[in-house]
Amino acid sequence: MSQLYLISATLKRFEDEGRQQEDLPLVRWGVEDSLYKAQHALDGVLANYPNRVVARLVRVLAFPFGLPCREPSDQLGSEVAELMQTPGAARERLVSDSYVPHPDVDALGYGELVLELNPRFTQIDQKLRDAVRQGLLAPMPQSLPHLAAWTDTAQKQGLIDADDRRVLDDYARYGAQVMKVDDFPADFDMLASLQKRREMLDHALEPAA
Repeated sequence: MSQLYLISATLKRFEDEGRQQEDLPLVRWGVEDSLYKAQHALDGVLANYPNRVVARLVRVLAFPFGLPCREPSDQLGSEVAELMQTPGAARERLVSDSYVPHPDVDALGYGELVLELNPRFTQIDQKLRDAVRQGLLAPMPQSLPHLAAWTDTAQKQGLIDADDRRVLDDYARYGAQVMKVDDFPADFDMLASLQKRREMLDHALEPAA
């Protein structure tokens, strides 16, 4: 029943938002995924139903030709992934009620900034890849310190302008913030914690003055 509810909610939202054709991959993926899970849930119930005669009868009625629904295809999944990673009206509708943190509050907010720059970055990257293949420029480095010198070289050679360089620098900087992880000591501060606990215990055992 839960999967049928999800299907109904998906179709209702699609209808309420004016049947936007851009959203069809999302609708298809949601419906196909729910149908696939629903049939397997029913199949599991029938496989464990105590009355085997009734179970076989219901299975014949429900699935006369076997389980008909398939998982969403990889191609459909690729379409959904592309839509979710491309700024536009379809993605805005999808995440309209989602929490999007500000970068100053949560580093995940940098992910949205990276996404906004992605179309421009892709264009610039393709242009520079052509220059790399022609031997005009070294391959793009994967570290921030080296990237600054690399973009400086590309700009001096006239391969990119100041605006392109700003996009590359911001894209790399925002991406680094997204990828940054917390740094923990190897012992997760256990040694310091034990030392502090020992000091507190020693202090508690000291004779009163």
